Amino acid sequence: MSAALEIFLARLYSSALEAESFLRERAAYARAAGLPVEHLPDVLAIDAGTLRFAAQSFEHKRRSSKRDALNSEGVSPRTPCRDGSR
Repeated sequence: MSAALEIFLARLYSSALEAESFLRERAAYARAAGLPVEHLPDVLAIDAGTLRFAAQSFEHKRRSSKRDALNSEGVSPRTPCRDGSR
């Protein structure tokens, strides 16, 4: 897999918003992202349902990881910080 394709896919799978933007106009999105033409057939064949599911799952996992990291530091998302900020 080329670095350009890998970066492009990481962008799609890491954000549900990016995935939806791509799905609205696949070819235009890929060209605007600078994806080489030889990869276009592959990305046009990406299944929409699978992409949405994966992007949402990865976002959920990231949010959970952040929440777990805060909780392990003794900070709850519901409790204000000691200095009053939040």
